[in-house]
Amino acid sequence: MANLPNIRTTLLSSGVSLALALALLGAPASAGIWGTPDAVPAATLIVPFFEVGIDQATNVQNTNIQVYARSSTTIHWEVWNIDGEASDNLFGNVELPGAETWSLSLASLLSSASASDRARLDEGDFYRGFMTIDVVTESTSATPFDVDYPFGTSNDILGTIYYLRLLEGSANGLPMIAIEHTADAGVSPFLEGFYSADDHREEIDDRARTCAATLTHAAGACAATDDNISNIRARIFRSAALSGTTRVIIFTWNTDRPNEGGPSAICADIGGCNTSYSFSQYREDGTRVNPPGETLMLPHVVNIIPTVGDNPGEMQIQNIPDPTGSMQIYAFSLNSASPAGNPNINWDAILEANIDVD
Repeated sequence: MANLPNIRTTLLSSGVSLALALALLGAPASAGIWGTPDAVPAATLIVPFFEVGIDQATNVQNTNIQVYARSSTTIHWEVWNIDGEASDNLFGNVELPGAETWSLSLASLLSSASASDRARLDEGDFYRGFMTIDVVTESTSATPFDVDYPFGTSNDILGTIYYLRLLEGSANGLPMIAIEHTADAGVSPFLEGFYSADDHREEIDDRARTCAATLTHAAGACAATDDNISNIRARIFRSAALSGTTRVIIFTWNTDRPNEGGPSAICADIGGCNTSYSFSQYREDGTRVNPPGETLMLPHVVNIIPTVGDNPGEMQIQNIPDPTGSMQIYAFSLNSASPAGNPNINWDAILEANIDVD
């Protein structure tokens, strides 16, 4: 792996059947449904959350990533903090021959990071943030929001994230969010423009998800939406006997305002949309755990939502605004069991959340 110079200044700038045939049949055979995350070869991969214990002896959590290239490919990777601020030095370029895998331990990467970059990622006892990995035509020190960023067009990379606590005897994995290149004739503008209007990468915001559902069900042409995520539903595990806990990770990156945090922060700045959202946690029998009317905020791109109680069930977060129509959204629950004195039965389970746009 060869990095470009590691000092830089980054300036982030703020007919149904026919449509369905072009969007689905006109795509490569390995393509998924544009507008929704699919575990398919892509032109961009997103690691929506990473976590590394600052003191690995006390907080053993680490995150490893692996990227596989189907053919000879150049990738550019970038580390961002939980509010979407790019690091100064934590980026690089990798030349991957066909059928080669690139692996990275975030703990190892951050152990040699600059003090300023570590401070930007510092969240108490942990370093936290997210990553982007793009197919590019040449090595670069730019970010995907710079005008000279050399976007590649091949859907050739797949990625996996491993959330590790190996000293406590457990680990689990999750596919990276796969963002496909979509520059085929007839693709709805609601489906593409992940970083910018002309990057031809699929979006996973409210409009794209609604468009994907419309085309899949042959329910008409894609049209403007209410720019509102109606519901996130995440499975949770709680157990006193097993010290079972769940954190729900909600990735909300408004790529029109990429370094300004999540919807709560952006709505507070621009006005006209809510900064707090209905939050409910239920046991499996339907009994509500938290008080009626309770709300929460999503101030960051990467939001870590704790859960309460001693029973498994479901969490719901409702009516999240997409204030500029370009909030890329994804969510999953990270479930763990760590019974005291029984490290042999520690486990982790990662479950993708359901996102309802209507």
